[in-house]
Amino acid sequence: MGQKMLFKGEKNLKTSQQVYINGKFLSQRITGVQRYAYELIKYWDKSMESGEMDASRINITILTPKNARQDLSLKHIVLQQVGNFTGTLWEQIELPFYSRKGSLVNLCNAAPVVRINQLVTIHDVSVFLDTNTYSKAFKLWYTFMLSIISRRVKKVITVSEFSLSELQKYCRVSTEKCKVIYHGKEHVYECDPDLAILDKHGIRAFNYVLAVSSLNPNKNFRLIAQAIQQLDELDFDVVIAGGMQSKVFNHSDEYERHERIKYVGYVSDSELRALYEKAGCFVYPSFYEGFGFPPLEAMTLGCPVIVSGTSSLPEVCRDAAVYIDPNRPEELAEGIKLLMGNSAAREMFIQKGFENANRFSWDLCAKQTFSFLEEEVM
Repeated sequence: MGQKMLFKGEKNLKTSQQVYINGKFLSQRITGVQRYAYELIKYWDKSMESGEMDASRINITILTPKNARQDLSLKHIVLQQVGNFTGTLWEQIELPFYSRKGSLVNLCNAAPVVRINQLVTIHDVSVFLDTNTYSKAFKLWYTFMLSIISRRVKKVITVSEFSLSELQKYCRVSTEKCKVIYHGKEHVYECDPDLAILDKHGIRAFNYVLAVSSLNPNKNFRLIAQAIQQLDELDFDVVIAGGMQSKVFNHSDEYERHERIKYVGYVSDSELRALYEKAGCFVYPSFYEGFGFPPLEAMTLGCPVIVSGTSSLPEVCRDAAVYIDPNRPEELAEGIKLLMGNSAAREMFIQKGFENANRFSWDLCAKQTFSFLEEEVM
């Protein structure tokens, strides 16, 4: 009999290989980028447990800084705390040293600039845009780092064809070492909905419009306040869920307030599922997205979606969303009226959303990612 394959249908590894994963994300609050890292690692571990991936031929170790606090409950992938620094200093100074005996996988945009034998997932290059979205320090560091690593590392994954074109535009990355691999969506089913979030904030089921994200100016939540001012005799609320990262985003402008807008802050996965499932519709008027997790999550849970017709969103949502110009509040107002006031239209977009969401799978994402890593980095 021949050697057991790494994945069924994939090529064999010559010898047992050591792969390290940049675990800085385990010290961070979970947003879309961190969610991607969690799900990939979980699916790799599940593949080892089921025997689909040969655990005897690959050693995966997640290297973490001392302030890592998230527990992944893995059976085959090892977590190892190393170094004395945290954050960027740990990632740039200590991580290269501790990962020197193997390949390094970076799943959350950032990577050590000194390493060559590594893979990095770059979700978007929004820091290169001429906006006030990011703090000056964050923008300066990330534009420098992404310019270096995108050309220096062996492999680059990005999450949409749009993001690939942006990488080529701003970083001049070679297409030969890049691959587009879409996210999955099954994580939304892993917890039960916590309906207590509705009572806690006085939210009536199916009588609110939902928006989800960090309060990043790029997410364009101001448009929501402007749109609802154009809706006569408003009899529903707007619920905005998400945290604010003051060290990353520039918050010099205050957000417009409206008496029908309810900011519920950072919510748990169970609370978020409840908010998606009980919303009348979901709005995402973002100016720029590398992928756009929230619209896909909403579709997966049966919530009809309104999104900007910009960047990656048409690629991800296809015909399963109502599209608007993110600079025209009247278009958002019309979209909200359509989905909140027309049950037939709402049901049509719910069904289209389910069909579209079926294109995305964490299992497929995990397999494609590891196969791409195996091609050269290993």
